[in-house]
Amino acid sequence: VPNGEPARCWVAMQGDQLIGEVQVDRDGAERGYLDLAVCPDLRGRGFGAAVLSAFLSGPGQAYPILEGRIEPDNAASLACCRHCGFAFLPEPDADGFIQAVYKMPRHAFG
Repeated sequence: VPNGEPARCWVAMQGDQLIGEVQVDRDGAERGYLDLAVCPDLRGRGFGAAVLSAFLSGPGQAYPILEGRIEPDNAASLACCRHCGFAFLPEPDADGFIQAVYKMPRHAFG
């Protein structure tokens, strides 16, 4: 993703092994739409929560509000977002996805 574009991407590495990636598509100054992927053979071992937590405490602070959409049967992604402090909207969106929303704590804005 080219630098300066509304979409940005970060990768998480352990040595020379790719662990996961985070992509955010910015929508105005306030909101970013988040995608998180973890290497398939590492799923279910806490790497997703570790990558997402590191993102939220680092480059994620540039986004006052982050939103992700999760398939209702994706228990691992739901647990990961819950662990990292995301709130879930009570109703699925028009496509049947659960919307997870994270509002950056005020102290992160300086």
